[in-house]
This record gives sequence, structure tokens and C-alpha cells, in this order.
Amino acid sequence: MAVAQASVVLEDCPVQVACPHCNQTVLSKMEYSNGLLSYLSCVGLFLCGCALGCCLIPFCVDHLRDIKHICPTCKTVLGAHKRL
Repeated sequence: MAVAQASVVLEDCPVQVACPHCNQTVLSKMEYSNGLLSYLSCVGLFLCGCALGCCLIPFCVDHLRDIKHICPTCKTVLGAHKRL
């Protein structure tokens, strides 16, 4: 996995970064995936009594999911932002 520039902080919004693979300055594309915070939120809701499918809501909320920043030109992973 290629690492983005050291001065660029990859968080929950697209960032302008120089891709180390294609050497172009691009606005990163974000791809969401389930991470530790999603699973812990699901278990927490289940333990609070949300057992009839409501405990699955964290898997649909982007603010609880991890983010991969991807170069839109060459599809190289530029980095990731883990919620936990």
C-alpha cells in the first residue's frame, strides 16, 4: 500500500494529494468500509435491546465507518482513516 505525503492528514473529507504512483495531484476519492467502531456500535445497540435489526444501523452510517482514500486516476490506495 502506498502512503500519502506526510504533511497531508487523511480524515473524513476528500483531500488534494500528490499520488505517489501516477505522480498527479488529485482530489482523493473516499471509499467507506466497516471497521471496529461499526461493530462495537452494533454490539452496544444489541445489548441495549435493539435486537430486531435496529442494531444493524451502524453499518449504514458513514460517520461510524472507516475510510480509504483512493486516487481516482490510477485507483491506488493513498491511505486510510480509521475511526478507532
